[in-house]
Amino acid sequence: MVSNSDIREALGIASRTVVRYMDELEKEDKVEQVGTIGHQVTYRLK
Repeated sequence: MVSNSDIREALGIASRTVVRYMDELEKEDKVEQVGTIGHQVTYRLK
Protein backbone atom coordinates (compact mmCIF):
# COMPACT_ATOMS: atom_id res chain seq x y z
CA MET A 1 0.00 0.00 0.00
CA VAL A 2 1.11 3.57 -0.68
CA SER A 3 -0.03 6.87 0.74
CA ASN A 4 -0.76 10.18 -0.93
CA SER A 5 2.53 11.56 0.41
CA ASP A 6 4.47 8.54 -0.95
CA ILE A 7 3.06 9.15 -4.41
CA ARG A 8 3.53 12.92 -4.15
CA GLU A 9 7.19 12.55 -3.21
CA ALA A 10 7.91 9.90 -5.85
CA LEU A 11 6.32 11.87 -8.70
CA GLY A 12 7.01 15.41 -7.50
CA ILE A 13 3.40 16.53 -7.88
CA ALA A 14 0.89 18.35 -5.68
CA SER A 15 -1.25 16.46 -3.18
CA ARG A 16 -4.47 17.47 -4.94
CA THR A 17 -3.08 16.12 -8.22
CA VAL A 18 -2.40 12.77 -6.56
CA VAL A 19 -6.00 12.67 -5.34
CA ARG A 20 -7.31 13.40 -8.85
CA TYR A 21 -5.10 10.70 -10.39
CA MET A 22 -6.02 8.14 -7.75
CA ASP A 23 -9.73 8.95 -8.06
CA GLU A 24 -9.48 8.23 -11.77
CA LEU A 25 -7.67 4.94 -11.14
CA GLU A 26 -10.39 3.99 -8.64
CA LYS A 27 -13.08 4.67 -11.26
CA GLU A 28 -11.18 2.38 -13.64
CA ASP A 29 -11.18 -0.28 -10.86
CA LYS A 30 -7.36 -0.45 -10.84
CA VAL A 31 -6.75 0.67 -7.26
CA GLU A 32 -8.69 0.63 -4.02
CA GLN A 33 -8.65 3.38 -1.41
CA VAL A 34 -8.14 2.21 2.16
CA GLY A 35 -9.25 4.67 4.84
CA THR A 36 -11.45 7.70 4.35
CA ILE A 37 -9.68 10.90 5.33
CA GLY A 38 -6.29 12.53 5.74
CA HIS A 39 -3.15 10.61 6.63
CA GLN A 40 -5.11 7.39 7.12
CA VAL A 41 -5.79 7.08 3.39
CA THR A 42 -3.65 4.62 1.46
CA TYR A 43 -4.11 2.93 -1.89
CA ARG A 44 -3.59 -0.65 -3.00
CA LEU A 45 -3.67 -2.30 -6.38
CA LYS A 46 -6.63 -4.49 -7.21
